[in-house]
Amino acid sequence: TATHVAAGHGHAQVLSRLAERFEHDSLSLGVQNEFGQTPLMMSTREGHHDCVQVFATKFDHKLLNLSAQDIKGRTALGDCRGTAIVPLVRYFDLNAFLPQGHEPEQLVLNENRPTRLMLAVLSGEPDTRRVV
Repeated sequence: TATHVAAGHGHAQVLSRLAERFEHDSLSLGVQNEFGQTPLMMSTREGHHDCVQVFATKFDHKLLNLSAQDIKGRTALGDCRGTAIVPLVRYFDLNAFLPQGHEPEQLVLNENRPTRLMLAVLSGEPDTRRVV
């Protein structure tokens, strides 16, 4: 979809314009591509902080399919790269990223290893630590 292309390539301004010009439910925000990725997942995976910020602030969170998993079982939060974690932590209910049947502890530990969220907090990144 147009949102997949914009999100995957880091075009935050395009996403912002889409949010302003179209009904959000017509943009297929929660639709998964052939790899199981939603537009938000593509932004977090590529570390597109600005795109994640647009999803967080301009779109209805209920339409984003936050608990979706790609074909490898990863979620938008679980596969987040770089500073894209900051708007996720700041604007979203992190429990919404848990696939059905998972417990909140899995946001911190996955198979007894720290998740990206925990590593981001431990990294000392000021924005992440402040938000958490």
